[in-house]
Amino acid sequence: MKYYINGQEVEINTSKKPYGQGSEAKLYRVENTLYKIYFKEALNEGFGNKERYHRILKDINTKQVKLLDELIFDENGDYAGYTTEVVEHDKRNQNGIIKLPKNKLITNLSILENDFDLLATNYVLVSDIRPYNHIYGKDGNLYEIDCGRYRSFCFSDKDKYYKDNRSQLDELVLLLIYNDLVKEKIGTKRKTQIFKNTLLEQCGSLRYSTLFKEILKENQTIEEYAKEKIKYIK
Repeated sequence: MKYYINGQEVEINTSKKPYGQGSEAKLYRVENTLYKIYFKEALNEGFGNKERYHRILKDINTKQVKLLDELIFDENGDYAGYTTEVVEHDKRNQNGIIKLPKNKLITNLSILENDFDLLATNYVLVSDIRPYNHIYGKDGNLYEIDCGRYRSFCFSDKDKYYKDNRSQLDELVLLLIYNDLVKEKIGTKRKTQIFKNTLLEQCGSLRYSTLFKEILKENQTIEEYAKEKIKYIK
């Protein structure tokens, strides 16, 4: 099968082992670019052909939510997938959100919050926001990858995009914190769950960047803060 970007044929050796594979596509890496080639049956998962949504994503400039760069078509002119920039990371050294010092944590959360809001401004509803689509880059920043299931113009009420996108990011942040604390064995799973619930209550209508700006000391990490609090949980 031949593939084209902007009318120009591109070399994608689909006979070799893919760089990665998920439920909807295979990934092939050429230098610093990933080529995501969809399985035919995954191009429409009941919400319309993904080409329509991906054309919208192509023109949005987020910072740490990695969107797509170019659309890929096959030799029949049918939509086949997209390209995106590789986020360099070390799978063996995923330090996690709880180890970021206060200022870096707040900066990263603020950027992600702004990215999710920018998507809402463009009537984009994020989807598949899960730990396996979250990467701790070699530059020490937090990234969300795999925008393949993001959809657009799902609702007439624009506020719903902001509400839903924020809800998905907030849930991810809490889950990442919980998973990291469990991995580091800061406390029992029961105490860690109580700590997680306390953060949720403290946050209320705030954004997590604002909450951690208020409750963390200078240069303190979530891990250090959790150790202080969890030891008093009965």
